[in-house]
Amino acid sequence: TGLLASYYFRDRHPDFVCLKTGRDISKPGGTCENPVYGGEFTLEEGTHTIYYQSVDNAKNFEFVNSTDVYVDATPPTVELFIGTSAVADGGTAYITESDSITLSYADPEVSHVASGVKAIYRLVDVSPIECESTAPPAACAAAEYTAPFSLSAGNHTVYYGAVDNVGNASSVKSVTVLVSRKMSFPKAYEFSGKFPDILQDPARGAA
Repeated sequence: TGLLASYYFRDRHPDFVCLKTGRDISKPGGTCENPVYGGEFTLEEGTHTIYYQSVDNAKNFEFVNSTDVYVDATPPTVELFIGTSAVADGGTAYITESDSITLSYADPEVSHVASGVKAIYRLVDVSPIECESTAPPAACAAAEYTAPFSLSAGNHTVYYGAVDNVGNASSVKSVTVLVSRKMSFPKAYEFSGKFPDILQDPARGAA
């Protein structure tokens, strides 16, 4: 007989009282007053239960179905650390070649929902805008952060960010990192109980 209509109810089970409510298409979709499904709809952040059913032209109603939906609209957070010290977005850090740079990340739980962090990205001396070009630098293909890293001596800009499992992306942050070479010092003389001859008899060292 063909489909007559489909109905949906947001966070409200279509019980007898709900179904007997007068229709009012000026009310929000998915309510007892306006349950007719007319197309895609959005949900606010949090947990929801959607109840739905269809009816054909012979007035045969299917059993009410339900689906739980978890809406995450909050992007993950990312912080850059040198050792145990956080470096603010837009800040400058002074380090050596042996120092490690770590990215700390989290997906905040809002209204009891957090989809989790899917990936963390970092770029060194290559901006995200350059990676969007038709011929992106090779570094763009290896931008995913997997472990702490160090930098060679010189001045660098580190760009970093994250994305969660539903596609919410953090804002891109950047830090200027000035890296100096680590100084190597000669080992101190290891005393063996006997001074070098030249120290015992300074005259022997004379030309």
